[in-house]
Amino acid sequence: MGDAAFGQLDSSDFTQAQLFSALARDVEKNGKIVKNSAPKWSDIDPSLRSTPIEVMGPSPTSAAYYGFLKTIMDCGVCVLHGDCFAG
Repeated sequence: MGDAAFGQLDSSDFTQAQLFSALARDVEKNGKIVKNSAPKWSDIDPSLRSTPIEVMGPSPTSAAYYGFLKTIMDCGVCVLHGDCFAG
């Protein structure tokens, strides 16, 4: 993830799973899938700073956006659930 900055956190401050959890529309809580309502990084993990989740990435109309989604979201599923797949 290089030197990208996310909100007031540097990309080295969090894991790929934490980033996935911050960006996911739905998350698992207490064995149920619910809408993600975490407004701060510390809501994702108490070890993270209590700053608003703000992620800067490519515009949804750019070709880089698809790569961003594939890199972050697909890999996040693998990290969280261990069900990685090729393709």
